[in-house]
Amino acid sequence: MKHFIEFKLFESSNTRSSEGNNIDSDHFAEALRRWPQFAPPPGLCGLHVRVEVSDPILGELSAFLESCGRRIELRRFPSAYGRDKEVIYLKGIRELETADLDAAPILWGSPVPLICRDDGYAPDGSITITGTSLTKRDVGRAGTRFCCSDKMRQLMEAESFAGLTFDPVQIIGKCKISTPIWQLTSDIVLPPVLTGAVNEQGQPHDFKPGFYGCVNDIFWWQVLLYPENLFSLVPAFDVARTTEAWFIKRYPHRQPTLVFSQRFRQFCLKHKIPMEWYWAQIGGEYPNPFPDKNPVYAPGYTPPPPSQPLFLR
Repeated sequence: MKHFIEFKLFESSNTRSSEGNNIDSDHFAEALRRWPQFAPPPGLCGLHVRVEVSDPILGELSAFLESCGRRIELRRFPSAYGRDKEVIYLKGIRELETADLDAAPILWGSPVPLICRDDGYAPDGSITITGTSLTKRDVGRAGTRFCCSDKMRQLMEAESFAGLTFDPVQIIGKCKISTPIWQLTSDIVLPPVLTGAVNEQGQPHDFKPGFYGCVNDIFWWQVLLYPENLFSLVPAFDVARTTEAWFIKRYPHRQPTLVFSQRFRQFCLKHKIPMEWYWAQIGGEYPNPFPDKNPVYAPGYTPPPPSQPLFLR
C-alpha cells in the first residue's frame, strides 16, 4: 500500500481560477526550474505534482509554496472545490498493489463500467433504469449500485456465496434487453466502522440530505476499519453490506457499500469482471501517514502518537 500527495500549480496569467493553485509568473518559472519532473506534457499547462508522502521533495515544495504566500490544506473530499484563493489544496491518494489485494481477507469495491446512464427509484425503493440507456453488459454500476444480468446472477448463485442476495431492478420504457437485471445486495449487515462517518466539512455525519457520508480521511479511497470484537459476531460471508450509506452528496442516492471476501474477488478475476477494489480491515490501526493532521477515528478513540514527521507546518 502506498500513499501519495497530488496537487497542481498554474501560472496566474493562464487561468481565471480563484483557488490558491495559481502563482505569479516568476514563482511559476522558478518551480519549473527546480522541479522539471512535474512539467506537463505538450499541449497542457501547469505543474502536476504526485509524490509519495515519504519523499523529501514534499518538504521542499511546502517551504516554496509558503514563500509564494500560499497556505496548504489537505483536501478531505477530492470532489469538494476549494474557495480560498490563498490556499493550495492537496489531495491524498491511497494506492493498493496486487500483493495488498491478494493478501486482504475482505475488500470493498464496485464495478468499473456503468450498466446504464440513468437510474432512479421506484416508490418501493427499488432501482429504476431507463430502458433506452441500458447496456448489454453482464456487470456494471447503476449510479453507485452493483447490478448484473440474469446470466451473471446464475453464475454467482452456482458459487453459493454466503450472504449474497439479489433485488430486482425495474426497467422503464422501451428496452432491447428481454432478461431481468438485478442489484447485488446482502442480508448480512456489518457493524459501524471504527472511524465513524463525517460530512463534507469533516464534522460528525448526521445523514441529513445535502452532505456526503464518508470516512474522515484525506486519502482516497478510504479504508473501512472494523472493530475486531464486533466483527467476530458477524457470520462468515462472501458479500455483506455496511451499516453506513456512503459517499454521495445527493441524499436519496446514498447506498450501503458492499464488502466482499477474497473468494468473491477471485471469482471476479476468473470471469474477467472489471472491478475497483479498496481496502477493508479488521482490527489494527488505520493506515494513516499523517495522524496529527488527518484525524480519522471516531470521537473517544485515541490513536497512537505519530511515527514520522509531517511535512506540513
